[in-house]
Parts: sequence; C-alpha cells; structure tokens
Amino acid sequence: MPTLAQSITILTMLFLFGYWTGIFLLSYHLIRFGIGTHPRRIAFTMILGSVFLTIMSIMLLINIR
Repeated sequence: MPTLAQSITILTMLFLFGYWTGIFLLSYHLIRFGIGTHPRRIAFTMILGSVFLTIMSIMLLINIR
C-alpha cells in the first residue's frame, strides 16, 4: 500500500502527464492550423507558462515531501 507521500507524487505525475499532453495538442493545433503569427505567439507564451508552472509544481512537491 503506497504511503500518502507516494500517493501525492503519483497523482501529481499523472496530472502533469495529462496537462502536458493537452498543452502539446493545443500548441500543435495552434501552430499547424493557425493563420498568421498570432496563434504561434499564443502557443509560445502558453508553452513558457506551462514550463514555469511545471517547475513550480515540482518544487512544491519536493517541499511537501
């Protein structure tokens, strides 16, 4: 039986996997099917924000454990 810390880690990793899958799909569609440069700028900003949020969540996860 996993401990509470292991359960939190597993849930966080599953959430991040789903989150990054969604970010990839949304960015791909914005870059591939967007007209002009505006969708590409939105995708780039979204990816930078996702990297920042992922780093912050991993840092908080390390502090919880």
